[in-house]
Amino acid sequence: MDANRSGVRVASDRGPPANAPRPPFRWKSRLGVAVLLFLIIGGLNFVLAVAVPITLHLFGAASLGGQLVLGEGADHCAFLGRCLSDIERSDPAMAAFLVAFMDTMCAFMMSFAVLQIGVAWYALRRAQMWALWSSLISTLAAVPYYLAIGWMWAQRGIPVVGSLLFTLGPYVIPAIVATIVGRSGIQRAKGLRATA
Repeated sequence: MDANRSGVRVASDRGPPANAPRPPFRWKSRLGVAVLLFLIIGGLNFVLAVAVPITLHLFGAASLGGQLVLGEGADHCAFLGRCLSDIERSDPAMAAFLVAFMDTMCAFMMSFAVLQIGVAWYALRRAQMWALWSSLISTLAAVPYYLAIGWMWAQRGIPVVGSLLFTLGPYVIPAIVATIVGRSGIQRAKGLRATA
């Protein structure tokens, strides 16, 4: 019970104090699975944010099989009107611009990766519900952008449904699974904490 300004005692709805004993975190739990999945998503972003720029700077805009955004190399040829390998030979300034464009995307991927890993490790692991929802929403925030990109490709007659699923699936599906499992795990952890 807490006293308000009028002196009347009221029940506190703030939950347990910050120094309340917490059940130990276990990897082999629902919450552990959620934390692991969000760490993997963050780790995947981290690895790609490092590997893609290194590859493009060392070997050129066409070094990733001609794929920079969505689809196969042939799709890029259809979208741009010429293949990336042709652009590298005939227009080095445009090829450098495309690599710089990918650098900006990878910079944001790195920022997202660091934040995602930090939230999963320092907050979600401590059963903070806000961390679970923030991790899901931040992952899903990319979907409208990829749908807009897919729309541009579709307007040019390039099929992109498979490419969108291949690009978004490894992020979105684990994030949704992690949220479902993590919510259950957090509720269980909160229940254990309340009885402890």
